[in-house]
Amino acid sequence: MVRLLEEQGVDAENFAAQQLTKPMANGADLILTATRRQRAAVVELSPATVRRTFTLREFARLAQQVAPGKLPDSAAPAGRLAALVPLATAGRQQVEAELDDIIDPYRRSDAVYQEAFAHILDAVHAIGTVVLAERTQQ
Repeated sequence: MVRLLEEQGVDAENFAAQQLTKPMANGADLILTATRRQRAAVVELSPATVRRTFTLREFARLAQQVAPGKLPDSAAPAGRLAALVPLATAGRQQVEAELDDIIDPYRRSDAVYQEAFAHILDAVHAIGTVVLAERTQQ
């Protein structure tokens, strides 16, 4: 993954996995996981996070369904992202749940890493497009 991040121009020098703790979860405004199973583990660890914990692909899908006029026009990207969380929660359904997981590439081929990274990149771009879009509707 580090190589794939660096190919995208991301400085991954300090890239490291870290175990999520209950205080970390409780202090987070948004928690994004790779799989529904991980999402369930986060919510089991800290039930109060249920409305702000999503898989990355689920959040991207829900973000794309939010009308541009629903996000604050004058807010910085962080403010727009914060405003997006409850809107995404309101649109949550289980219709496409099987599409919400990102395959775990650990100890698998480079092709599987590339597939997982492509899913991550697509989701991040989708969220970024929504958050960075200018308000076009009231």
